Amino acid sequence: MLDNLQPHLDPQRIDTCDAQARTGDACGRVGGVVGGGVTSRGRVAEKRSVMIKSLQRLTAVLALLLSLLAPAHASAMLDPGLGRFNQRDPHPDTYPDGMNAYAGYHVMLGGVDSSGLTKCSLSEDDDVRSDRECCRDAKAEGLHKVDGIDSAGGVICCDGKKVACVWGDYSKFTDTAEDAMIKCIETHERVHFDHISDCPNKKPHLDRPGFRDGIEEDKAECEAYRKQLECLNRERKKARDEPQAEQELINIIDQIKKVANKTYNCAL
Repeated sequence: MLDNLQPHLDPQRIDTCDAQARTGDACGRVGGVVGGGVTSRGRVAEKRSVMIKSLQRLTAVLALLLSLLAPAHASAMLDPGLGRFNQRDPHPDTYPDGMNAYAGYHVMLGGVDSSGLTKCSLSEDDDVRSDRECCRDAKAEGLHKVDGIDSAGGVICCDGKKVACVWGDYSKFTDTAEDAMIKCIETHERVHFDHISDCPNKKPHLDRPGFRDGIEEDKAECEAYRKQLECLNRERKKARDEPQAEQELINIIDQIKKVANKTYNCAL
């Protein structure tokens, strides 16, 4: 009897089968049987497999609990397929300056194209032209002319809002002087916002309104020219390190004073 069992007790045979048992080989399940029992290594491998599965289940349960108990900023997950967060932020008002890191949840559902290639409509103001577009379209329709003469700037009504436009070309000046002139002409025109009536709430709409009843043109223009000159003098002081730009602005200031005094009796 002992002689018949000898082959099964061969050390080389046992080591080989135990090694295969760890990989799930048939020898590990059957050939590893010695005297009607399972090898100790086979029992360890089986217990280890059970423990791993138990730990995996426990990890899944803990992850679920954490997702339920943790604050929103710690548990929100981004769904790459949908391109949005899976959770709503329960405390959107706690962010500084109204920032909400999870606003994308609503934005994406609202129709935003994640590739950035498609224009979407999220509000009723989407069809309102920008100030630049308004001024461009006004010039294309000839609203920049008064009695056939080109205006340096003007106020237009565009899609229900007042827009200060600058139509003059000042590219012959230095960049500093050009920027100053555009800025200060816009300042001039913005003064006239109070001198014209409210724009009609129409979309699309484009026109160039005149002064409303009761506004004296000379006084209104003198008020606007004073603001323009104040702006130009500030910009001139900033340009002291640029002699050419400073001289250009000095010349422009002198010309504006002459035009305003001669045309509107401003006494500037």
